[in-house]
Order: sequence, then C-alpha cells, then structure tokens
Amino acid sequence: MAVLVQFLIIKKDMKSLVIKLVIPIILSVFAFQVLAESHSYYKIANEARRKGDWETSAKNYMLYLQEKETDSDKKYNMDEAFYEIGHFYAHGHYFHQNIDSAIFYLEKAVQYDKSQAARFLSDIYYFSKYKHEDKQKSFSWLETSAEMGNIKSLYELAELYCNGYTYQLKDTTIVVEKAKDAHSALLSPVKGGYSYTTYVPTKNLIKYDFIEIDLKKAYEYFEYSLNGYTETLNPKIGRYELAIAYMDGTYFEQNYQQAVEYFKMFVPSISELNEMSPEIDLGEKILDALWRLQLCYRFGRGVTCNEIRANEYARMAAKFGHKKAIELVQFLDLE
Repeated sequence: MAVLVQFLIIKKDMKSLVIKLVIPIILSVFAFQVLAESHSYYKIANEARRKGDWETSAKNYMLYLQEKETDSDKKYNMDEAFYEIGHFYAHGHYFHQNIDSAIFYLEKAVQYDKSQAARFLSDIYYFSKYKHEDKQKSFSWLETSAEMGNIKSLYELAELYCNGYTYQLKDTTIVVEKAKDAHSALLSPVKGGYSYTTYVPTKNLIKYDFIEIDLKKAYEYFEYSLNGYTETLNPKIGRYELAIAYMDGTYFEQNYQQAVEYFKMFVPSISELNEMSPEIDLGEKILDALWRLQLCYRFGRGVTCNEIRANEYARMAAKFGHKKAIELVQFLDLE
C-alpha cells in the first residue's frame, strides 16, 4: 500500500513537472510562429513595394499592422508600416487617393518616431497638389521632424533662417566611368565604376513668409545637422555653410583653420576629383569650396602655405567650370 501511495505521489509530481516545462515550450513555439507570420507580412509588403506591386504591399502592411496593434510585445517596424500606408493613400497607390487618410497614418507613424513621416506631413500642408495648404502647419511639422533628429529637416530649417528660403533636398548618385563604358560602370560600380553621392537642390522651392532671417538660429541648426549625422545619411550636409561661417566670421569667431577642415570634409578628395568626368555638375557650393581651399593653401590661411596643394585645388575647380579658377590656371600655366 505504501508503495502504491508513493507511486501516485511521484506520478502527480511528474505530471506537474510536465505542465511546468512542456506547456511554456508549446506556448513559446506558438508565439514564435505568430511572430514569424507577422514578420513575413512585413517582408512580403516590402518586397512587393520595391517591385511596384501596390496591392500586395498595401494588403500585407495592413495585415502586419493588425497583428502588431494587438501584440503587447515590442512593436517592430510599426513606424515604417504606418508611413508606407500613409504614402500609398497620399499618392493613390492601390487605395483611392485620400489625403485625410494619409494624414491619419502618417501621424500614427510620427507617434512611433518616424521623422520622415513628419517631413511628409510638412509637404502635404505646403504643396497645393495635396489640397491641404496650411503654411503654419507645414512649418510646424518641419520643426517636429527636425526635433526628431531628421538631418534633412535640420538643414532646411538652417537654410530658411539663413536665406529666407530653401530647396527640398534630394539624393542623387553620380557614377563616374572607370569601366570600358558608362553603362557597365553604372551597372557595376564596384567592378570599375566610382560612385559619389551628394545632395542637390530640386525645383521645389520652400519659403515661409512669416520666417525672419536669424543667423544665430541658422548656424545652430547647421551644427545640429552636422552633429546628428549617422552613417545612413550624407555626412557632407551643412559643412559648407559652417565653413563659410568660420571663414567670414558670421555668428562664429573667425577661424580659418576650422573653415579649412569643414571645406575639406565637404568636397571630394583630389584623387576622387581626378577620376570624375569634367561634364559632371558638382554644384556651385563644391566649386566655391575648392576655390576657397586653393586661396587658403596659397596664402596660408588656417594652414601652412603649400603652393602645390593650392594649384591642385585650383586645377580641380577649373576642371569643373569655376570661372576664376579657369583664369588662374591659364595665367599660371597649370594645365
């Protein structure tokens, strides 16, 4: 009898142990499957978006959001999903264009710290094509985006306070021919092409009549844009303006050494410039920076006099069309 009682006790303990060990494992496996399934919605949505399959993308983003909104765990990629749905509504991808719905989803994305969504909201309230013009709201959302650390928004605010206007920043990639032809260089930069990424102004001029020039604010925003740089964003943004400020003594105390450092960080290296085609439009800022660097090296402003280096910068500025540099190169016979 005692043996039977002991057996029943052991059996009961074993059952309790199985419940404690096996049930959590089963629940974990189930939770993992649910998580994997929801992540697959997000993955499918992203892949479809890249292919331009708006229907598949939109449906899977919505399925992903439905899964995650009821999930008490970390809400991975919620910001991106809300942003993309807002983007779809704004541009009429799969959904009928509905700006109010776009605003709803973009504001949701902002709640999940998507600074790009705040930038998009700024656009919606600025441009007439969205039929929701409200310059005050537009500027407010631009400030919100900047406060969230968006480098482009910080830079645009800096230019607004510096010049009274700005241009929307847009990425462009310039691929310089090193391979047998431009086409192969473009398709496979690593095998012989050279890529250089910079920001160039588009035709979208941004101006708020109620913004007054404030150089102190402007250069604070330029500094924020530079200090907030991460590897995923262009490191050159704001450096030209800071270099000019240090060289001219605007807002900062005049400091040629600091100006030279910012100019050198802003422009491509001499070796990179040598590899580029002279037909590439580097933009007025890079040409001006190259010209100013040659002046600094020629006259020892912030650096030790170095005529060789000065001539290199002069040749590069001339190569890409800087008029004064062209005249100087011809005068000094540097060609």
